[in-house]
Amino acid sequence: MSDYSAKDRFYMQIALDIAQKGADVKEVPVGAVIVNIKNDTIVAATHNLTIQKCNRNAHAEMIAISKASDSINMGFLDHHAIYVTLEPCAMCAKALSLSRVRSIYYAADDAKGGAIKNGVRIFDDASTNHKPLIYSGLFAEESSILLKNFFNTLRKK
Repeated sequence: MSDYSAKDRFYMQIALDIAQKGADVKEVPVGAVIVNIKNDTIVAATHNLTIQKCNRNAHAEMIAISKASDSINMGFLDHHAIYVTLEPCAMCAKALSLSRVRSIYYAADDAKGGAIKNGVRIFDDASTNHKPLIYSGLFAEESSILLKNFFNTLRKK
């Protein structure tokens, strides 16, 4: 944790808070925040919306990419970092690469669905042109607890 700056902790805490808001409306609690690193401003912040939108592609990262691109009126996010509470899946990792996001900070590893450290490891593939800087583990325990509590609650119903 000490390897991360106060800004990194601040943005990941926002992502965790947003993930909790997602859990409050019965969405899988994953939050994402995209920050313009040149001027230190948040350009997008959202949680999963797969249930509300009846769309399995409405992951927090995908929505955040779209909102950020709309916000800056540009398809490339090369001066941006994303803070996300769970290791991105293959779809989201590839979208982040195609968007040329500079850095990905993610909290918890996803042994089943992740695609950065786990699974298909998108950024290790030779066909992936843009490979962002990857940072993991910031607030991993807090994110894991949030996810475990969410799924434990679902199982009890």
